Amino acid sequence: MNWQTKKKIDDIVEQIKSGVEFKDIVKTKFKGTAKYYDEWLDKIKDELDKKTYKILSEAKNRKAVKVKNEKEKHEIALPAHPVFKVVNSPEKLSALNDLLIHSEDLMKLLQAKSEGNIMDSHDILHIPGEVLKLKDTKIKSMRISETLLKKFDALADEHPNYTKTNLINAAVSEFVEKYGEKK
Repeated sequence: MNWQTKKKIDDIVEQIKSGVEFKDIVKTKFKGTAKYYDEWLDKIKDELDKKTYKILSEAKNRKAVKVKNEKEKHEIALPAHPVFKVVNSPEKLSALNDLLIHSEDLMKLLQAKSEGNIMDSHDILHIPGEVLKLKDTKIKSMRISETLLKKFDALADEHPNYTKTNLINAAVSEFVEKYGEKK
């Protein structure tokens, strides 16, 4: 493979990974038609490793979807799959991401329900999502009753899907809301 072909492959793979739409790649690299892309890929496929070939061959079936990041907007490439006709907005993509993050907990709940072991409401902690997403953690040393600490540790052990930091944040948040200064 000559260096120009290698550079073209690297450029296209980088564009695909950064979320550039297939039609834009074809426009800039292949005279605007997918036919030239297909012919080029067929010509060089024997010289490519499997991973690169897979990326290049699947590029045609991808589309870019704008996703709102916490700090900035960026694009990611999604496969042209029927599920992405339903997940067609940043809000829905974010909701799907949340489902995937909590999939283990959801599967446990579904498993318990299917086995007839429906959990009591006291088995499920109702911690607001914004408390679970807090990232401004500060290490602070404090004094606490040993009896309360043992009860807290037992509670944390019963709910391994939450970190102790999540539980403390939820408790402090609830306390501040209940007893904090009323404006």
